[in-house]
Amino acid sequence: MKTFKRISHIILLSIIMFGFSNCSSSQKLQKETPFTIKDAYSQDWVAGVEGGGSGINVFLSIAELGNKVELDSLYFHGEKVKLEEKNGLYIGRYKTKANEKRDLIIHEDPKKEYGNKPPIDVKEKIPFNLEDTEAVVSYVHNGVTKYFKIENIKKKESVNYPSIRQNP
Repeated sequence: MKTFKRISHIILLSIIMFGFSNCSSSQKLQKETPFTIKDAYSQDWVAGVEGGGSGINVFLSIAELGNKVELDSLYFHGEKVKLEEKNGLYIGRYKTKANEKRDLIIHEDPKKEYGNKPPIDVKEKIPFNLEDTEAVVSYVHNGVTKYFKIENIKKKESVNYPSIRQNP
């Protein structure tokens, strides 16, 4: 009888602990927000010089952002970035590997290759399963972090920056 009681306590305790552990790690998506997204689009860009970089910018045009609301981060294409605000437009800037500067020294003498840095590609796994045209914005409302999924993000034509300044 004591063994049965002990086993039942262990099982009950395990169930309770499992239940509490799932509560803290889940990100519940909100159906409504205290702000309105007028427009959401992404735009690829490539620098005009070799090694100048490339990326994707996601633009969110927000109307009626309440005074107790602060937009924080954007989850898009498997990555999370902080949102920047510029004249009422929120921008998430994602870097891509195309046109990346690579300072590699390749030499027959391995000692001359000292200083080469290994590629670092550690991405934090995001807690959302998103399609290519979806993103999740995290925001703080009255001190509580909340999440809202944006669907059907339009893709605008790429911006290819010139390598030299052009005269108007």
